[in-house]
Amino acid sequence: MQFLSEYDRLGFLVSEIYPFLERHGVALARNEAKEQPSPSTDWMKPLRSMSRFPVRQAAWIMAGEDFDQSDDKFILPDKKAEIGRYRMVLLDAIKAGDFPGDNWKFDPDEQEIPHEELREWCARNDLPWPIPPLAPRPATNDEALAEIERLKADKASLMDEMKEGGIPADCDEWPPELDACFSIWRRAKNLWLQKKYRTPKLAVEAAIMEFYPRLKLENKKLFERYSAVCNWDKAPGRK
Repeated sequence: MQFLSEYDRLGFLVSEIYPFLERHGVALARNEAKEQPSPSTDWMKPLRSMSRFPVRQAAWIMAGEDFDQSDDKFILPDKKAEIGRYRMVLLDAIKAGDFPGDNWKFDPDEQEIPHEELREWCARNDLPWPIPPLAPRPATNDEALAEIERLKADKASLMDEMKEGGIPADCDEWPPELDACFSIWRRAKNLWLQKKYRTPKLAVEAAIMEFYPRLKLENKKLFERYSAVCNWDKAPGRK
């Protein structure tokens, strides 16, 4: 924040009044100049989740000022002029249709602009928008649906291999039956964690049926071997 701290009570700039008085034979003791701390930007963090900003507040933010903690009376003229320029370009962009106009208000300064569109507009026009973006979110629904579709395609490919007499494989270097068992066990463990089956054996058999729907009818011996290998419950009498 650039306050009028350089002015004394009479309204003179300290940097100008001391030399002026000295030129006229008046010597005053000067306070040692102290290095001013960098202005804090902590006020920006809570605003990252804002969905919209009124024009007036957006102009202050673009100038690097905290609108809620500021008062026009204590802002330097240059900074006030900078805020005015940003306000002018924002209003011009609104009139030009750069932002959606579904919520325009009677007072131009209260026109609200969506945050993400404001950020993108500033980037396109090489204008500052100092509020940092939110951290990336977890996978979206679209990404999850895309992964589901990919898994369905993998499963369809495995079914095609079975129809052709082949054995599904996750890795070409593994022995075919080991490949099949690993895929079955992984799926069975997932079903078990979802509590869809009463015993591990039932979960394993359900996984086998997903990968090889006709295996129990066409090759019961191989079906039982897969079931025995993939069943992690090794207790006697397991079901």
